[in-house]
Amino acid sequence: FGQYANSLITNEDLYKTVVNAIISGVTVITASGNDNVNVSRHTANIVDSDGQIICTGTSSAPCFDYFSVIPGVISVAATERNNSRSNFSNFGADIDIAAPGRDILTTGYTLDLPSGTFTSTYESQSGTSFSSPIVAGVAALMISRARALDVELSPSDIATILTATANTDAVTTDAGKPIARKVNANKVLQDLNRYLAVPAPANLSVTVTGD
Repeated sequence: FGQYANSLITNEDLYKTVVNAIISGVTVITASGNDNVNVSRHTANIVDSDGQIICTGTSSAPCFDYFSVIPGVISVAATERNNSRSNFSNFGADIDIAAPGRDILTTGYTLDLPSGTFTSTYESQSGTSFSSPIVAGVAALMISRARALDVELSPSDIATILTATANTDAVTTDAGKPIARKVNANKVLQDLNRYLAVPAPANLSVTVTGD
């Protein structure tokens, strides 16, 4: 799902929903956010608008301001065509994976007024909200392949495989703005059987076009 600033402070119910989903074994993949800020977990206290401390951060129980770095959530940053971090993308050591997020072709519509007629169209959009569905799609392929072999992947399994098979080339980013490597759908599917401990099918090949 998408991401927005200070979401943990103002949306406790959604936070609890996410945590309960993770505890129940649901794989949660979210956009890291588009504020160009560090979203890593931290030991600084979080104070609400009334000055009340709502999270006392410690090294063993850190605070976090964004859903994207809740422990167990797979957080996705955005990259450019040249494998650099998109300048709007949030960053931090707790982001798990990156995916293309600039000028992503997606569905849209135009609205004709005053008739109120909607016309379907395609348009280019940018943001980590367009990066996270790419990773979610790769995760769905993993789950589908595993279930075909009667193997159930846990959220931690999926996170481990995604990060282990990510591009070997680091994403270019500014100093002090760490970012994870980019997802590699081709390598995920090529290596998946090794993680599932089953023989790889003959001549498995996946062609990935574009970024």
